Amino acid sequence: MSATEERTTLSVVVITKNEERTIRQCLESVFEAARQVSKTEVLLVDSGSSDRTIPIALQYPVRIIQLGETSHASASAGRFIGTLHSTGGMIQFLDGDCILDPEWLSHGVRFLQKRKDIAGVQGIFGQAEHENPLAKMYERRVSSHVSQPEGESSEGIAFGAAVLLRRDALERAGYFNPFIIAYEEKDLNDRLLRLKARLWYLKVPMALHMGYSTYRTGDIYRKMMQYKTGYGQVLRQRISRSKRLSQKIQVVYIAFRGLSAVALETVAILLFLVFGLTFPLVIIGLFGLAISIFKTVKGKSVRAALIFLRDLHIEWPWILRGFLSPPRFCSDYRQDVIWIKQ
Repeated sequence: MSATEERTTLSVVVITKNEERTIRQCLESVFEAARQVSKTEVLLVDSGSSDRTIPIALQYPVRIIQLGETSHASASAGRFIGTLHSTGGMIQFLDGDCILDPEWLSHGVRFLQKRKDIAGVQGIFGQAEHENPLAKMYERRVSSHVSQPEGESSEGIAFGAAVLLRRDALERAGYFNPFIIAYEEKDLNDRLLRLKARLWYLKVPMALHMGYSTYRTGDIYRKMMQYKTGYGQVLRQRISRSKRLSQKIQVVYIAFRGLSAVALETVAILLFLVFGLTFPLVIIGLFGLAISIFKTVKGKSVRAALIFLRDLHIEWPWILRGFLSPPRFCSDYRQDVIWIKQ
């Protein structure tokens, strides 16, 4: 380890792609929070922005890397490259559409310095107000951890767009997988827990997510489909890592359930288009209606039925797309990067 690495307590790795609407607020918040931590560096990893993200970031004392055209660009790839090119013993990962709480780094770094047995921490992750109904639905699916109690979780922490991790724990777990296009934090979480790493949730404000307030409906839909593709990739990874047969069977069942539903619907549609047979479509429609009614009565809400229908008709094809993708790992990643500012 070099003298520079020894002097750096904290690296803040900010990942971006076309974040001109939020990157200024993001970096301002990072430097405000970093005032309370000595020996801090800020590294921005960009996934090929075509807007003013880079020109705005150049106005700040940050090191800037851009993933090259031959690189597999993703949020996870940005975090992977950021880890390799940063030097801090602790790394705060942050998406470029988030604002860091001014007190968070003080709380998080001090906690990890005091508790050497803890591998990573996360705090309260808030959402900026917005009116987009699709964004609200997506937000509910990915923000359930906000209500969890303070302390260690046996299932880890759902760190998403922001988390503070020890470098040594991250290296032992094998880094973020740069080929997983979404849900990569769950994949890393699984690997950390497999190593008996301890992850902690602090009941203090950490960051505010601004993304949904700036996304258009089409952007959010693409984000949801990307998220589900990544979920399928993580399911595939779990099968390859699981040592217990029961775990493998459970994951295979989840994938088979989705594949069966999509396959049956596809066959029914083909039978109708080619032979004019309506009976298969009617049966599948009645089956879906029966399950929807059951979920509405059981959950005393129509929302459960709507989520079921959405999962069946919209999300599962994307989950299967990710599940059927051959697993790839950090060692396969081509590190084609461009240093814009060192």
